[in-house]
Amino acid sequence: MDALDRLTSWQAIYDLCCDYMRAQDRLDPALHISVFHDDATTDYGAGWKGDAPGFVAFAQKVLTPH
Repeated sequence: MDALDRLTSWQAIYDLCCDYMRAQDRLDPALHISVFHDDATTDYGAGWKGDAPGFVAFAQKVLTPH
């Protein structure tokens, strides 16, 4: 991998991380799910383990102020 490939890959990963955090901060489920692959699974230990859509629903509910 050359330097330009590394830089563009790093930027793409950084952008996804920013989208993930913005989605959680802004409670934006559409943006939140967009950072996952269609067949992604998640394992957050005792908090959540399952598919990405289930995690997004779980996280959005947990983060919504009551």
